[in-house]
Amino acid sequence: MILFTSGDYMFSIEELICKEKINKRVIELGKEISKKYGNNELYVISVLKGSFMFTADLVRNITSPVILDFMITKSYYNETFSSGQVKIIKNIDVDIKEKDVLIIDNITDTGNSLLEVKKELSKKNPKSISTCTLFDKP
Repeated sequence: MILFTSGDYMFSIEELICKEKINKRVIELGKEISKKYGNNELYVISVLKGSFMFTADLVRNITSPVILDFMITKSYYNETFSSGQVKIIKNIDVDIKEKDVLIIDNITDTGNSLLEVKKELSKKNPKSISTCTLFDKP
């Protein structure tokens, strides 16, 4: 069990998937991504804050050259359910024009955040945009 704090609240999360299965999947994803991009430079955009550990583990398993940057979005205003409205709090600092871009998020819930991030990044004229998430939240 893991304890977290948020504001004035403390809560726990039960382990639903063991660490070994997660590590195995991260390694597999790293291999798949490396195979797809080969020696091409890959711009990895991590959607903070939840995905930072997944991103760190994943990029360690990608053999393609990686340029890493971060975006911060917000849609969970009441901490439990998505509001359906996504606000970009921090945009990227790197130039992705004509670059291969991989957006990484830890959990896909409604998909609204990834959609908004993809729309925002598309305005910067990348060569390609792909997404990678570790979990789908039913």
